[in-house]
Amino acid sequence: MPHLDGPSLYQRACRDYPALARRFLFISGDTIRPASQDSLASSGLPSLRKPFTVQELQEVVAQALRRGREACDVLRIA
Repeated sequence: MPHLDGPSLYQRACRDYPALARRFLFISGDTIRPASQDSLASSGLPSLRKPFTVQELQEVVAQALRRGREACDVLRIA
């Protein structure tokens, strides 16, 4: 992305649209800096590193959708 990297987009989404925060998954094609690796690990969100298989993509998308539904359930309860 020309003006915003993935972690910055995620931080902005968490701030502006907190209900969407658990629906993210990260896909990276380059070497991830140690600071970015730490942020990704602490987020608890699914991630994929390129290249990946269709099966791997299906698994992380399903995981992200489950997390999104769980987040929506929490919002309904609150």
